[in-house]
Amino acid sequence: MITVYRGDSRAPEVIKSSGFAAQNPRSLDEIRADLLSYCKPPKSPLDLSRLIISSPQKEYISTDPSEDCGGYSGKGYIYKIVFDDLEERQWTREVLGENTEVKVNNFTPKLYLNAERLSDASLIALQHYGTISREVTFLTAIPKQNITQYKRSAEKGFHDM
Repeated sequence: MITVYRGDSRAPEVIKSSGFAAQNPRSLDEIRADLLSYCKPPKSPLDLSRLIISSPQKEYISTDPSEDCGGYSGKGYIYKIVFDDLEERQWTREVLGENTEVKVNNFTPKLYLNAERLSDASLIALQHYGTISREVTFLTAIPKQNITQYKRSAEKGFHDM
């Protein structure tokens, strides 16, 4: 089970009806192709991680493993998001399903999928590693059923959605 948090100014009624989506949403095929383009030299998943962290990307959804939400917890509400089926996967050809070549090191982001292979996954996320950030960035939308609780940023306890 993976639990992350997101700070957002929108009210729970809005989030409850739609979940979280990127400002510039893309199809699942486009997301997979983009991720795979960073799995072939000269690019790497670390390059994608740096791109996401260093500039405001409207194609992704930021979350954090802590309630601090990467410093965005003061935006109005903090949402607790729980995934029972999201698991860390390795950057291997068996998982990526392409002729890929990823050299993993201490700074390679963690890859999270809700399937054993990228081609079958409908949830795709990266956790930026090393000294870059603890952020977990979703390349896909976050379904409303995974958003389990919320609270105002100044409150102590969470409320069920």
